[in-house]
Amino acid sequence: MFTTLKSRLQDVRTLADLCTAAERIARTQGNDVPGSEHYVLAALELPDGTARAAFELLDIDAARFAAALDAVHREALDTLGIVAAAGAGRVLPAALRPQPAMFESAPSGEALMQRLAATRSLRRSRTLQGAHVLEAVAEEEHSLAARAFRSLGIGRERLAAATRVVAGAPPAV
Repeated sequence: MFTTLKSRLQDVRTLADLCTAAERIARTQGNDVPGSEHYVLAALELPDGTARAAFELLDIDAARFAAALDAVHREALDTLGIVAAAGAGRVLPAALRPQPAMFESAPSGEALMQRLAATRSLRRSRTLQGAHVLEAVAEEEHSLAARAFRSLGIGRERLAAATRVVAGAPPAV
C-alpha cells in the first residue's frame, strides 16, 4: 500500500512538472494554452530521460522536432493564404498574453491527459515517465504533434515502438 501511495505521489509531481513546462513552452511560442506538441517538448525536460531516449532511438532531438512544428505551422498558414516567416508572429509579449487557469490545455492537450490517466493501470512502470507522454501522443492522428512527427518520417507505430523500448514495456502484438 505504501508503495502504491508513493508511486501515485510521484505521478502527481511528474504531472505538475509536465504541465508547468508545457504551459511555459506554449506561452513562449505565443499560445494561450498547451497542446500535445507542447507536452512532447515538456516530456523531453523530465528528469527520467525516457522521452529523450526515445527521441535518440528515432534519430531526432528537441530542436529538430521544434523545427518540424514550425514547418507544419507555416504550411497550415500557407494553406490559408497567410505567409509568415519561420517563427514570426508566434511570440507575444508576456503582458499581452492572457493568463489561463492553472493547467488549462488545448483540446489536443486535454485528450493527451485523458489518455495518460486511462493508461495508468496498464503501465508496466508504476510511475509516469516522459516516454508514456510520447506513447499517448502516438495515438494521435491529426494533431500538430502527429503531423510534425509524420513530417520527420516517424509514423505512429514507430513512435509507439520507441517509447515501449525505453519504458521497458513489452512490444505490441
